[in-house]
Amino acid sequence: MAVSDTLFDAIEEIRDTLASHPRMYGAVRPQIETLLADMERVRLLLDTPPPSDPGGVAANPG
Repeated sequence: MAVSDTLFDAIEEIRDTLASHPRMYGAVRPQIETLLADMERVRLLLDTPPPSDPGGVAANPG
């Protein structure tokens, strides 16, 4: 299983948990939402084919 697949599964599971327990994690819910957004951004980067330009952002994210 690729990292992007693992991230996708984790994102879905966390979102399902938050939706099924809306009052749970109240104090840290904003941080969880931020984490989910970061996880989604990384997943999209991993799933994006590298640009034809070897100096592009996806080729050198650092």
